[in-house]
Amino acid sequence: PRLVEAPGASFANVGGRPGEHTLHVVSAESVRAAGEAIGEPELDWRRFRPNILLSGTQGRGVGDPFNFELCGRYLALGPKCVIRINEPTVRCPVTRVDPDSGETTQTHPDVHIREELPQLEASIFGRERAPLRTRGSYLGLYATVVQKGVVGTGDPVELI
Repeated sequence: PRLVEAPGASFANVGGRPGEHTLHVVSAESVRAAGEAIGEPELDWRRFRPNILLSGTQGRGVGDPFNFELCGRYLALGPKCVIRINEPTVRCPVTRVDPDSGETTQTHPDVHIREELPQLEASIFGRERAPLRTRGSYLGLYATVVQKGVVGTGDPVELI
């Protein structure tokens, strides 16, 4: 097996133009904050299926544990890769599935985040900041690679 490209195609789980949302980025802090808010302090980050899991984002130019203030900004990952954070990730019912058993659980992050965190706001598609609860339930960030590079566990992440 090998990784390949598919120019003109998008394999993201959302609409949009090809290449628009090619990565899903989640921070450990956002999952922890969401878990505490919905009464699930051990909420598993794998329910959100990120391509990239960040840790240590708060206090490094990012005050919001949900990282929504990164929308429209750029992150350098490792020595060469740069990504653009596009917008918050809308959540779907797949977050209800336990990643170990594959069974649907009573934990419904796609519903509970919207109910328990009504104050969350972000810019979607570059528009003015708005309450996310009126549009759905959000956790994570869609991103696009703007400069290719190899990234690995433990690589530094810089806001640029």
